Amino acid sequence: MSVRRRVDNTVLRVQGRLEGPLGDRLVPAVVACGLFAVLVSTALARAAGPEANGLMAPALQAVWLIGSGADPVVTVDGGTTVLAEHFAVLIYPIALVARWLPTVGLLVVLQSAALSVAVVPVWLLARRAASLRIGASTALVVAYSLYPAVHGMNLAGFHTESFAVPGLLWAAYCGLVGRKGWFWVAVAVVLASRSDLGLAVAGLGLALWLVGRAGLGRQALVAGLGWSVVTGLVIQPALGDGTGPDDFTTFGDTPWSVVTGLVTQPGDVLAALGQESTMGLFVIVFGPVLFLPLLAPRLLVGVLPIQLLYVAADSPDGALLAQDAAPITAFVFLSTAFALSRLGRRGIDRVMVDPRLLAALLLASAVFFVTDSPSSPYRQPWTWGPTAAIEARRNALSGIPVDQAVRASPSVLDLLADRPQLYPLELGSRPDAVSAARDVDLIVVDASEFDRWDPVRRRVFADGLDALGFVQPTGRDDRVSSLAGVLVWQRLR
Repeated sequence: MSVRRRVDNTVLRVQGRLEGPLGDRLVPAVVACGLFAVLVSTALARAAGPEANGLMAPALQAVWLIGSGADPVVTVDGGTTVLAEHFAVLIYPIALVARWLPTVGLLVVLQSAALSVAVVPVWLLARRAASLRIGASTALVVAYSLYPAVHGMNLAGFHTESFAVPGLLWAAYCGLVGRKGWFWVAVAVVLASRSDLGLAVAGLGLALWLVGRAGLGRQALVAGLGWSVVTGLVIQPALGDGTGPDDFTTFGDTPWSVVTGLVTQPGDVLAALGQESTMGLFVIVFGPVLFLPLLAPRLLVGVLPIQLLYVAADSPDGALLAQDAAPITAFVFLSTAFALSRLGRRGIDRVMVDPRLLAALLLASAVFFVTDSPSSPYRQPWTWGPTAAIEARRNALSGIPVDQAVRASPSVLDLLADRPQLYPLELGSRPDAVSAARDVDLIVVDASEFDRWDPVRRRVFADGLDALGFVQPTGRDDRVSSLAGVLVWQRLR
């Protein structure tokens, strides 16, 4: 027997064994564990190193406020209450658990676990709903593991929207196979993660309706729309200034005027769709999966309303925030599973997909991961992590009393988040002492940022703080500056 025939026979035997229950247990478990190891290690390294840049600070302050029973106003993120921002009620049970565990580690592990466990519903969609064979199903979960948006969400701080990815995928699977109880559990997780994700649930309901699950689809459509309308247009405005007018200044200055503006100004929405950044977003979203979701439009159409909403929002340069990628990520892999099924050849009980197509899918996923993922090898994630300077900075700032209001550079916000009054220091190239000193007791400036200003501006800023009653504590200035790389001014009068 030739070597090639022996190899072919071995491959066939392995495939035959994996096509059974063993493969359905083993493959998703191995891929999910591998993805979790990558996600949690990179996220922990980034959170502990100089790359953190305050990304965790809003979540850390929110969790600390809830856990300590303080007024849940997140000052580091504009001064909105926890629920007024996005009505993410999921943060409350997380905050209760954080009372007994290290907060940063808990948030990172939970988010990485949520994104990793989504491999399971992707596998179930491929195997049981789309009837794909083991090779195509494995290619799909590997493509998910390499998807740039997954790694982007993982490294963009902590956002409850990440829990919507497995929630939507699990709801899609349960809806397609008729498991109504688990479907509503998954929907509840999605709704609890953010108010406007009710539109994603409504879109999933529409998709289920279009593929023959009319009853459950209509119920999800009504539930999702009802949640978003009640929370976004009634509850959140009553709690404070949250997501709404501030994010859609082009369309109105109140929640209802924004809705009216979006409906009556379709030209502005279409103009946003035509921006160069939107076209780039289209490529980054669909390119890693070879644009296959476009071949299953009935399952993809449901995500359009919420994505149009995100595109129309006043985000910087029209960019999609990392956490806003949660719904499109779920719908992309839902529709990709059925697109592969459509392109394959149906056997007795499974759909066989051309190996060349699967190879192209894996190649595209790998290329987009390397070029667009924040944890790409080009970003050298193995160099991330705590340094001696970061540890010295942490020790130097740990003695600041919790009851003191602080304004700080973004690089140290995470280290000071356990307090009710923390404000970001946004000085830019023209430092303003009056703005920096407003309503705070201490000002903490990253020394590297301070050194980038020219000598005249540094002197103007320091003299301005001195005139406002701020001094650098005697004996502390040299220690903090040399060991921690920060400068501290304290109000004395």
